[in-house]
Amino acid sequence: MRYFQQLTILLALIAPIHFAAAQTTPAPTPTKSAPAAKSEAKSPAPNKELVTSTKPIDAAGQKQISEFIASRCGIMLDGEQAQVRLAATEIQSVLRQPTATPIFLRACADSLKPFVTKIIATNDAFRINNILQVVRWTRNAEALDILIQQSTTEIQKSAAIRIGSSRLMPGCVASSNLTAPQIDSAARRIREAAESETQWAVSVHEMQALASLVTVAQEAKLVAQLDFARAEFLKALTATTTQVSKPDGREQIFALQRGLIILRDMLLKTPKEEMAKISPAIRAITKATKLIAKEKAPTIEGFAKSAANAEIVAGVIDNLIGIKEIDPKSKGS
Repeated sequence: MRYFQQLTILLALIAPIHFAAAQTTPAPTPTKSAPAAKSEAKSPAPNKELVTSTKPIDAAGQKQISEFIASRCGIMLDGEQAQVRLAATEIQSVLRQPTATPIFLRACADSLKPFVTKIIATNDAFRINNILQVVRWTRNAEALDILIQQSTTEIQKSAAIRIGSSRLMPGCVASSNLTAPQIDSAARRIREAAESETQWAVSVHEMQALASLVTVAQEAKLVAQLDFARAEFLKALTATTTQVSKPDGREQIFALQRGLIILRDMLLKTPKEEMAKISPAIRAITKATKLIAKEKAPTIEGFAKSAANAEIVAGVIDNLIGIKEIDPKSKGS
């Protein structure tokens, strides 16, 4: 009797286990037509020693960097928008660390190169603008080169991409430790891009980038580069003024207004003897601005207000360079 009681208890304990096993759906066996799902695991971010490295990075360190970049860029190439944005943010959070050294940033830039090319080839504005934000934080002349390319109408036809790329240029200029030849090359290429630009927002960003080059040259006491960057800025602003005067370029009035503000701020930091060298070019711009302010463009919303504001700034600039126009009412007195 005791034996049967023990057997009953044992069966009671075993039965739930068999029942639970029967309720569990067996995992499907991978086949050629239904491959097993890929792992979602991401490669970890590079360690602190790599980020702060002041010595050449060894093979193991480069492997860690490459795997991290490849993991996130693979998502940026094929992922959904939210995933793309997160992957870009994760790379930027590493690159933007104050302790990141040029050696580390160079290694990251090298790992990024093939992915930048692939993502730009997709012609997907969202993916491209995200990878360009990553590129900007590698903080070197090659990064600026890519941004200039993607801000140039002959290379990049998408206005959305040009706006996104050009917006990143001023900050990239300021943090890239450019050499004298690199300053000259960047100033010339940005000015050339500005002369053919049709989107006023891009024009503003390009003038801001040229002004940033002026500041970099000024702080580095590179006199030849300072003069050249200033001259290229004035050429870009002159081109904007010319475009406003054309029927299909009226919207550039918004760029002209902002460009004049950039020029005013630039002149406030310019010694008077240097200002004298560029006064003729500046005077041509302010004269043209005042003529534009007298025109009417009713089809462009906000044209009259921006033109009036541009005229006011032009007057301030004239005062800064020592030009004082005679009030017509006082001519006869």
